[in-house]
Amino acid sequence: MYRDVKKKLLSVALCICMIIGAVEVVPRVKAAATDMSQDTKVIQGKVSGVDGTKTFRITYEGKKFVYDGTTQGPTLKKVEIIEDSTTTDVTSKCELSNGFVNAGDYSCYLIGKSGSGYSFEQTSETAISYTIEKAKILDITVNYNKDLTLKYDSKGVKPDISSVTVKLDDGNSTRLNLTDQYSVTTLDSVGLDQDCEVTISGNNFDDAGKTKATIKCD
Repeated sequence: MYRDVKKKLLSVALCICMIIGAVEVVPRVKAAATDMSQDTKVIQGKVSGVDGTKTFRITYEGKKFVYDGTTQGPTLKKVEIIEDSTTTDVTSKCELSNGFVNAGDYSCYLIGKSGSGYSFEQTSETAISYTIEKAKILDITVNYNKDLTLKYDSKGVKPDISSVTVKLDDGNSTRLNLTDQYSVTTLDSVGLDQDCEVTISGNNFDDAGKTKATIKCD
């Protein structure tokens, strides 16, 4: 009965159906701030068939984001051509360059859509800078093959883990990639109740390398 209760409460187990410890819950912390305020930037751009450059005023939203496993970046709100005291709205003919997924500091640029005749240089003067901050993890869920029994191998063995998902402090969950977002320890000796750790890694999470779920197996 005790084992059945544990199976319902914990989302990680190992190998021989003996669940000892599965999910390490990370203490809740205040979510990183996401800055979605609007700002403007004035740049120079070229218009096909017109000599020289024109002055474009860009209104955009979003300077700071938190990693959530999706592509993020500023949202274009308005683009205007400024000529003396006259402004012309050309928002529908422009867009911003693609956003990014991983945590880090980035820049995006104004782009003229196909057929618009607008072109812009991509320099430090025309860049719109923004940041994707590292996410904070609330808990880890490891999915496993509960029917597999590990057998000793001199090269070491690992549990049959199908996926690792982390719940972030914004309430969202994201599935991790084994290659660069988590690692699993190798068991290289015979014995009962050995620790096997799933450790979060990479640059997208606070406390990467310290945040882990510990699993016991035979």
